[in-house]
Amino acid sequence: MTHFMRYIMMTLIGLTVLTLSGPGRADGVLADSGWPTGTWYLALDTEIYGLPPGFPLSGLAQINRDGTLTIVDGGDFGQSNFLATRNLAQFGSWRRVGGHGIEAITLFLEADMETGEVLRWVRGSFLFWQGGGGVTTGTVNTAFLPCAPALPPPSPLTCPDPIENADQFIPFTDLGDPADVPVTLKRLLPGK
Repeated sequence: MTHFMRYIMMTLIGLTVLTLSGPGRADGVLADSGWPTGTWYLALDTEIYGLPPGFPLSGLAQINRDGTLTIVDGGDFGQSNFLATRNLAQFGSWRRVGGHGIEAITLFLEADMETGEVLRWVRGSFLFWQGGGGVTTGTVNTAFLPCAPALPPPSPLTCPDPIENADQFIPFTDLGDPADVPVTLKRLLPGK
C-alpha cells in the first residue's frame, strides 16, 4: 500500500471517528441525550413577583452535551428597581427525567449591588419539559446559603462550601418568594 493510500485510509478513519463522537446533528438534537443542546433564550416570568405582564427577566442558557450548563441573565448586572443584588453567571449540571424532561441545578454567588460585598451562594433548581417548535417551559425554585459574618461584612472568604453544606440552603420561599417560578426557553437557531 502506498503512502498516499495509507493517508487516505487514515483520513477516512479519522473522519468516521469524529463524526461518531462529534457534537450531534446541526439542529442540536442528540440521539444519546434526547435533549436539544445549544443556546437558548431564557425568560423568567416576573409577573409572579407583582410586575406587569410582558417584562420577563431575560437571559441566555447554554446546555452542553456533557451534562453541564451555564446561565446568564439580567440579574447578573443588578437593577435597583427590581433586584438589590448583582450575581455571577450560573454554572450547573443537568440530567434527563422522564421521557422528555430535564432537571438542572445551578450555583452562583450573589453580592450587594451598591457595595459589591458577597452575601451568599444561591442555588437554582430547574425542571424543564421539552416542548415543540423550539420552545420549552419549566419552573425554577431558589435557595440560598449565607456567607458567615465572621469578618464584617460577609466576604468571599467567609462563604461556606456549597457542596458540603448543601443541606443548609434556605429556600427563598421561607422569605416569602413564590415557588415554582415559570421559565421559558426558546431555541436559538441560525436563520430564525
